[in-house]
Amino acid sequence: PSGRPMSVAQIYYFPRSKSWFIEHQSLCDGPMEFKSNSSSTWSPREAGIEWTKFDDKVANPATTKTRRLIEMRNLARRFRADDTIADNSKLRLLTSPLLRYDAPREGIVDGALFVMVNGTDPEITLQIEARKDAKNSSQHYYWALSPMTTYELIGYLDDREVWHAASDRATGANDIFHPHRLDGQVE
Repeated sequence: PSGRPMSVAQIYYFPRSKSWFIEHQSLCDGPMEFKSNSSSTWSPREAGIEWTKFDDKVANPATTKTRRLIEMRNLARRFRADDTIADNSKLRLLTSPLLRYDAPREGIVDGALFVMVNGTDPEITLQIEARKDAKNSSQHYYWALSPMTTYELIGYLDDREVWHAASDRATGANDIFHPHRLDGQVE
């Protein structure tokens, strides 16, 4: 598809409360607003992600989509993450991206959205993009991590901590991560 994803969501059933829940995470570079057919609105006031350029040791993106997928998978494998809720459990990277995209007008040549999971539960999204520099047409890879849980998360690149999501961050309708019951009650 064309265009960078603006958000990601997961829907799940929680047997103890006999309720369905949805968790939204903003993937935007700035504020956004999402209105549903009901009266609910989710409008994060800040960027949901922060992009970081891979260091200069990373080769420039390949010229074919197939080769770039191989490169993005290899870059994704350099990340690992811990979910502190279950005795610092190591999250598992799913190496097939949930989504491939591009956005030529924004200089995004290719992008992939990966997830890191605990069992089958997505806890972190990892986006990797090949971007073209508007000034000199060179291309470089960028990455961004974002939480898909209220638990504390720590992200590592090549075994160096590069990202942290605290467990006490705000999760309301104006925050970048917003979990709530589908019947409208906020948790």
